[in-house]
Amino acid sequence: MSLRADDGAVAGAGLVTGTAKIDLAAGYGIGSIDAPLRTRTATLSTYNNYDGDIAITNYNSATPGFLKLLTAYNRASAGAVRIENHGAMTLASVDYGGERGAAAQGGVTLIANSPLAIDNDVNSAAGNIDLTAGNGPGGDNLVFKSGVTISAAGNVTLKAGNAIQNLAAANLAYGGSLVQRPDQNLPAVGAGAARAVAEEYDLERDEEVQYLMLQAGRVFRAGWDRGAPDL
Repeated sequence: MSLRADDGAVAGAGLVTGTAKIDLAAGYGIGSIDAPLRTRTATLSTYNNYDGDIAITNYNSATPGFLKLLTAYNRASAGAVRIENHGAMTLASVDYGGERGAAAQGGVTLIANSPLAIDNDVNSAAGNIDLTAGNGPGGDNLVFKSGVTISAAGNVTLKAGNAIQNLAAANLAYGGSLVQRPDQNLPAVGAGAARAVAEEYDLERDEEVQYLMLQAGRVFRAGWDRGAPDL
């Protein structure tokens, strides 16, 4: 299935269904961050040109299913990309219609439930990149193909229910900071324990303590620039 709105937007509260493949192209947005377009497909490509965001939540089937994301490309000034799949997702290693990977002038967010495989480049010209392999029926790993480029003007945040794999073989560039949060599926131990850990390891910076409290004492590993203990 193909939907094009070169001089308009693709939006609405309904479910766009194309079981095998959906190609979406617009001039003024595909969904929005506040109201993502809902799709049901196994293969997806998206392109936006002038204004607005690309924001899609995909349900391959009634149960979590795999999504092959061919491209998510937003040329709009300050436009963002946000793709979430209820199931595993791969950003495919293809050149699709001259566009590669996921790219936007604004932020780029990819969420899978799970795992999430990054087999192509991800670029945010003026924003942040957030890649999440959330809790799902498979191994909740965020996996990078060797040689891919992850480039953001701001921060790069990587989260995984289990492991972040092969990051060292990717090309990383960011103007802000790199945040790595693996093992998000590990059990919580209580907010009081979080404060105790913060005090024991002298985690005085506000963001360190805030992260601990937001996780409600989750057993975690965090990649702070001065190092944090593996628990």
